[in-house]
Amino acid sequence: MWYVGGVKTDDESRHPPYIVDIRSQPDALQALLDAGWPQECTRLLESLGSFERIVLTGVGSSLQGMYPAYLRLAAAGLPVWWEDTGELLEHDHGSITPDTLVWVTSQSGESAEVAELLDRLAGRPTVLATTNDLDSTLAQAANAVMPLHCGAEHTVGTKSYLNTLVAVGVAVEAALGAGVPDSILHAPEALDTYLGGWDDQLGSISDSVPDASLVVLGRGPSIASARTAGLIIKEAARRPAEGMSVPQFRHGPLEMADDGLVALLFAGSDRDRALNDVMRHDLVATGAHCVWIDAIGSSPTVIETPALTAPIARQVAEILPIQLLTVVLAERIGAEPGKFQRIAKITRTL
Repeated sequence: MWYVGGVKTDDESRHPPYIVDIRSQPDALQALLDAGWPQECTRLLESLGSFERIVLTGVGSSLQGMYPAYLRLAAAGLPVWWEDTGELLEHDHGSITPDTLVWVTSQSGESAEVAELLDRLAGRPTVLATTNDLDSTLAQAANAVMPLHCGAEHTVGTKSYLNTLVAVGVAVEAALGAGVPDSILHAPEALDTYLGGWDDQLGSISDSVPDASLVVLGRGPSIASARTAGLIIKEAARRPAEGMSVPQFRHGPLEMADDGLVALLFAGSDRDRALNDVMRHDLVATGAHCVWIDAIGSSPTVIETPALTAPIARQVAEILPIQLLTVVLAERIGAEPGKFQRIAKITRTL
């Protein structure tokens, strides 16, 4: 069954566009993997060490989708920045020098901040674009273009976010001497299997997440999942939710934890799991409802992700139950999930 404005239906012609986008993610990811990475992008990334600095930038989920790659580049000792394009324009433009690689990600390639940044750069320095529209302002201005191959996307970032994680993440791994991880090659099938249990997944998520104030927590690469979750819950379900790192939550916001709080906590990588589990126990001790999001386990306080646990693939898997949660939360207020009323797909105002 599919949810349509509070009504379940088997008629696929009546699917809300947002749900169509969610269900199309396995095909979109397979299209990206089948297309591969253009040679001009590969050549540019092979010369990362020749740049004075590397600035990764975007807005919204496009920016968050680059965060795991930022961590990977920083761990490799490269001089890398990760910055919101709006802030880069107004307050941090000094981080761009003539010898900087500016790596801009934008699904549309037409966001107001991106267009303004390109105008100010005026052809300098080197620009690498990750975008879904090869005719966009971003693609036309870039020295090299990495297509997302995710097809049309109607409202909230779904396919574009997932393909950004993979396109950028795999490109960085290749630049650092690694190949495409096997887990990524198997990801479309794992996502398809997970989404094939649509009704069961929605029911389990609904049972696990009561109505209450929401925070979404992660550590390391899973911070991308937490922050994107906070964004799309607001966008797609019109519910307040805040995504942040586990340490950031401990430094103050933990004070608000009580039986009126639901904390969605990503288990994360093997190196992060033990520390995150400490936060889980601390939250439970306050009376808060802590929901552990993981590829392993089954209980009322666990939401299972697709069975992908390797780097890059883990973040691909983590966002799917959050997308389904937005459907559940929208259904609870009788709204069509992912339908914009106050904004448009492309933001054209600074």
